[in-house]
Amino acid sequence: MKKDDGIWMTWPAFLASSFNYDDFTVSVKRNEKRQEILDEFRSTFSDAKAYREGNNPAIKNLRLEAMKPLFEGTANLYVRADYAKDIVEAIKFVKEFGVKKLVIVGGDESYKVASVLKENQVPVILNQTHRLPNGVDENVYLPYELPGILYKAGVKVAVTYSDEWWRTRNLAFLAGTSSGFGNVTSDEALQFITKNAAEIAGISNQVGTLEKGKQASFIVSDGDVLDMRGNVVQMVFIKGGKVNLDDKQKRLYEKYKVKYGKK
Repeated sequence: MKKDDGIWMTWPAFLASSFNYDDFTVSVKRNEKRQEILDEFRSTFSDAKAYREGNNPAIKNLRLEAMKPLFEGTANLYVRADYAKDIVEAIKFVKEFGVKKLVIVGGDESYKVASVLKENQVPVILNQTHRLPNGVDENVYLPYELPGILYKAGVKVAVTYSDEWWRTRNLAFLAGTSSGFGNVTSDEALQFITKNAAEIAGISNQVGTLEKGKQASFIVSDGDVLDMRGNVVQMVFIKGGKVNLDDKQKRLYEKYKVKYGKK
């Protein structure tokens, strides 16, 4: 729907974890390469900013050319950062170099700096929330509550399954859980996977809400689409066209109902 919507980078954390495949343990230690990576970031963005301010260079640098939209506000800079201090550092960094649109991805500790995110109008795409908290002293329900906490603080938030693309079919249930635990309504939680996500990605003129002039892509469910007990999809429409939902599993299920009289 949108070509070259942004550039991704991972902010180096103060702590680095490693997994030992011999005894299946995780060790956490200071990230010794952190400053080296930050220096590289600074050098690259300095070059990109200078390149953009130059007047039609004779030889084009494709890498720096690709970064131009960051300074023009036509593309997002997606920064993966979980720790509160890293999030604040990333915000200061992009302001220093004049990057127009920052999006924090991950944001496990974003609730600690919600006021900073709101003040700088930085949206957050959260990691999957069906998980245990990262800290042993954190509320066990914190991941479920996190989208609602940010929303109530005035931060634009979306939820995702991160790199676990095969689980995106259950994305609606992440929103449903945030409604049950995060003190937000179902309609507000639905925005975490529709309206807000589209606005963050810069495609809200095409999708995200059902409005005249947008793509008519939606589903029809027997029950609450955010509840796995009621989310029984009956019809799907993509760009106004009805999708055939018939498959082998569905036909087997229909035969099972006829044979055993199940409802």
